[in-house]
Amino acid sequence: MAFLFRLCIATLFFGPVWSQGWSCPSDWALSGHDDKPGKVQDAKQFVAVINIFRCMHGVSAVQWDHDVYLSARRWAERTGEAMAHSRLGVYRRSDTGESLAGTTLSSKRPGVDAAQTWYSEILGACEGRAACFQTANASNFAALVWRDVRGVAYANPTGRLAIGRFQAQEGGLAPNTPNEYRGEVPLVIKGYGHCSEAVVDCPAFKGITPGDMDACDVAAEASELHGAWVGKTVYRTKCTDKYRTLARLGLFEMHAHAPGFARLRNVMPQTMVWTLTVIAVFISMGAVALVFRVIPQARMLCFSGSGMLRYEEYLPALSSVSLRSDKGLPGVELLQSDDPETFFQPVSFSSAPVLV
Repeated sequence: MAFLFRLCIATLFFGPVWSQGWSCPSDWALSGHDDKPGKVQDAKQFVAVINIFRCMHGVSAVQWDHDVYLSARRWAERTGEAMAHSRLGVYRRSDTGESLAGTTLSSKRPGVDAAQTWYSEILGACEGRAACFQTANASNFAALVWRDVRGVAYANPTGRLAIGRFQAQEGGLAPNTPNEYRGEVPLVIKGYGHCSEAVVDCPAFKGITPGDMDACDVAAEASELHGAWVGKTVYRTKCTDKYRTLARLGLFEMHAHAPGFARLRNVMPQTMVWTLTVIAVFISMGAVALVFRVIPQARMLCFSGSGMLRYEEYLPALSSVSLRSDKGLPGVELLQSDDPETFFQPVSFSSAPVLV
């Protein structure tokens, strides 16, 4: 009962906060169409798949940011294929996170491949455990679903190294800010398949299908064709299958270190909270009704506004009812009656009566 009471109170106070989850962005890019990169479809798919992940965690949508893209491209041209991070505050803004991932020349969707590689950290060493992925152990994953991120982009001029950038909203926390993971990296609350459908239904992502992004565990293979070796990109797992259990892990995992309201905010989508609240109200009403039916004494209202003793339930069944107080308590007037019609009489007392 205590949990149900807390759930009702939490819903009343935090319901508006929970409603601020993922929703379709107005466009897939922040700036005008002229500022979008040359490989528009690849960039659009990159943003779409990140929004799938953010939908799964119940955080706001992101959009392509051309300035972030130019910053990533400058570093990509400088570093080439060397997997090296840029210096914070020099080659990227202090509010911007960075992730690196190797890609294959034969891939038709290197942006999706990179994003899927980063997100897979949640099931790598972390095995879906929040105690792991809400830390720096899964920093690439964390940047994708960081609550304060709004602008994203990636650059891959060589076709072999994707450099992703994730910029926080104005006044927000930069991705992977120390000691901020639990508040910025929520648990999973929705399934991959559900969010994939939700994203492709957005007008902003018109022309993209779930199949364009449902490809996990990318690898490069070589095969012989007409006497020559040809490389190709293969995907060993469907993401829908790979991430199928994540929603269950998110909904039922509770942090021992988090207070009750914080746990509720992380693990329950708004619709579930309201549903459980309604159920809790009905259970509470049923419990009260059961108490009044099973324990008739509960219907006895000893202190009414007029000082009247009321004992309604037992009157038809008992011919004699007496009320007394413990000996030695002054000011108590005992009442006995064999006549139910005359039972209700004003009585004065200075201590609570005891049913005998």
